[in-house]
This record gives sequence, structure tokens and C-alpha cells, in this order.
Amino acid sequence: MSYQVLIQPTAFQEIETSYRWMCDKESAKVANNWYYELQDAIASLQEFPNRCSIAPEAPVIGREIRQLWVGKRRKYRVRVCR
Repeated sequence: MSYQVLIQPTAFQEIETSYRWMCDKESAKVANNWYYELQDAIASLQEFPNRCSIAPEAPVIGREIRQLWVGKRRKYRVRVCR
């Protein structure tokens, strides 16, 4: 069964802004490591969705939706739908 990963546009914009800030203020290496860790977490959600909790809106929508909080402060929520 296939899953679809969903990232809200505002979260995606914040991730891009954080990445650019890190490139300016820290180093490209640190920024790239952070960005790749984020991508790995998102990819793992698509491969192993059952390891994540069910999103609170899942019963209302009537679909299986899993969620994963990612980022330095677990600020961004990535959802996967079946």
C-alpha cells in the first residue's frame, strides 16, 4: 500500500528560511547536515509510517494519517496519508 507525504506550504517555507539563515549565520556544512537529516526523517516516514502516531484529525477525515514532528525543536509536522 502506498503513502503520500504531506508538508504544509508554510512549514516548507519556514524550513527553507531556516536553511538559508543557517547558511548565512553558521556554515553551509551545518545547514546541509540539518537539511539532510530533515529529508531522511521525511523519507523514513514514507517507508515506515506505522512507527509514527496517528494524527488527531484522522478519525474526523476517516483515513489513516500518521504524523512525525521534525526539525531542531520538533517544530514542523509532516503527515503521511494512506
